[in-house]
Amino acid sequence: MSYCLRRNEGVEENIKRIALEQIEHAIAEIRDTRNDLHDTVHRVRKRCKKIRALVRLIRPEFGKFYHLENAWYRDAARELSHARDAQVLVLTHDKLMRHYHDAGYDFSPVRDQLVRCRRGVSDNPRRMAKCFEVVLQRMKSGRKRVPLWSLDMNSQMAISKGLKKTYKRGQKAMSKALAAPADENLHDWRKQVKYHWYHSQILRPIAQGELQKRCEQTNLLSDLLGDEHDLGVLRRALAGSSEGHDARLKLRSYFDLIDRRRMELRTQADTVGRRIYAEKAKDLSNRIRARFPVWESRHESRVDSRRAG
Repeated sequence: MSYCLRRNEGVEENIKRIALEQIEHAIAEIRDTRNDLHDTVHRVRKRCKKIRALVRLIRPEFGKFYHLENAWYRDAARELSHARDAQVLVLTHDKLMRHYHDAGYDFSPVRDQLVRCRRGVSDNPRRMAKCFEVVLQRMKSGRKRVPLWSLDMNSQMAISKGLKKTYKRGQKAMSKALAAPADENLHDWRKQVKYHWYHSQILRPIAQGELQKRCEQTNLLSDLLGDEHDLGVLRRALAGSSEGHDARLKLRSYFDLIDRRRMELRTQADTVGRRIYAEKAKDLSNRIRARFPVWESRHESRVDSRRAG
């Protein structure tokens, strides 16, 4: 459980440790050639997202560092986005077929087409090696800057402000997405949900029971919105790709399944989202901030007891 605060470290020390751990993991994953290429791409991009969520949590007191670091790891992840997008289309198709296992049509030609597209990306080792090298150098450069990061003296206030701001943005994004469920609005909502999920993971030790449950709920919501988004991307990728009457008829049936599943996912996301974002942002951030002294005092009491022993 490394992606979280530890009692034996100050807030700023925790933040630096978490960032360095994610960077080191990414570097190790890129260098380990035994791993599946698509798995490596997914893992490294996830590291970048975790670092971006981390700096967003401390953004109110992070000053000039925030914009540099946020853009740095955003661009690092983009180097690998083409490979991840090709893999996601295949995974999304497979998930759709598992959900509608009795669809009545043989959609294997659709999968074959998606696999061919994926091979067009992953079968270019020179391009992939170049992309990984760019990301590797970014990670190494970013690692050198982490020791220079600094927060305001009141680091707890910085975290509570960051939590409040991101949570509030999630509430606004949800309201917009539910009122007008366009692809862009739903995708924006999912990004805010992911940030809140990562923030809940980081802060989990402060309020273990409450934040563990919040982690589970935000993870679920992120998956629902992520699956909905991926189905939309899959639909657009296949639009107009088939020729002949029979092929078009089968594709229309396939699109019907996509549309039906997207509506199911949106309905579930509506229910889960309203539950997660029911509380006022101010109340949530104040309650978590109030837990800090109790959490820290437990560490101090343990240290004192060890010294006394």
